[in-house]
Amino acid sequence: GDLDGDGDADVVLTQSGGRPLVLRNDQQLTHHFSRLKLVGSKGNREAIGALVRARVGAGTRTQQVMPSRGYLSASELPITFGLDAAGAIDSLEVVWPDGKTQKIKGWKKDAVTVVEEAR
Repeated sequence: GDLDGDGDADVVLTQSGGRPLVLRNDQQLTHHFSRLKLVGSKGNREAIGALVRARVGAGTRTQQVMPSRGYLSASELPITFGLDAAGAIDSLEVVWPDGKTQKIKGWKKDAVTVVEEAR
């Protein structure tokens, strides 16, 4: 997850019989990012399983909200899209776990945008 809120991924490793190991990614790059914290309605408030598509230039980047990605792992629920130096996203949409699609407007660059599921 992004432990220090600077848009790049940091890692925490647990060690059997030892202290946790924190690996911070402290590169000084000029690239931008956009983080999204999804808030679902009703029973799935953490939006587990939601799919987010970001159209950036000629390509589309897709991420899914998942609490883990492998055996005995955990991942943060906010998702991060790394952007180029310009930091432009042409469009953002969320496909919620129930299949509804929602266009996102007003996302923030280099910050967290909270997106609540439309009812």
